[in-house]
Amino acid sequence: MKRPNFILSLDSAFKKFDQTDCINKKEIALYMALFRIWNSSYFKDVINPSRVLLMKKSRIGNATTLKSALNNLESAKVLEILERKYQYQKVPIKMLGVFDRNESLTEAELQQEGDKNATESDAEMPHIIKQENNSKKKEKKRNSFFD
Repeated sequence: MKRPNFILSLDSAFKKFDQTDCINKKEIALYMALFRIWNSSYFKDVINPSRVLLMKKSRIGNATTLKSALNNLESAKVLEILERKYQYQKVPIKMLGVFDRNESLTEAELQQEGDKNATESDAEMPHIIKQENNSKKKEKKRNSFFD
């Protein structure tokens, strides 16, 4: 398996969460905890986190809530819960590659997509651009005072 890009995979997962209505803050916290475990295991195909570790990292205090959050993430198709051999074995989880589409794109297409996203974000936040321009003008005034 090709090692995924950390930022692209998180970004595409959050885009998928935005499109899904059934995902709430507990599922996002659980996904972030699973993603951290997946990252620390060098993006293996299947991870086997313990229930205690998942509950601690995602700040979920109830095993029933954890199970329902895992099922919601599975229905959103960001992970797959595999069957275990024994009842008390750790649950094997396969993180689905929501980033696969970006791996198949060429460098030029990725650059074009990045430029498109940059112009969209600039259009959404004109007050930040205006603030940056004002700070540049103030900096220019300060520099001209000391010259």
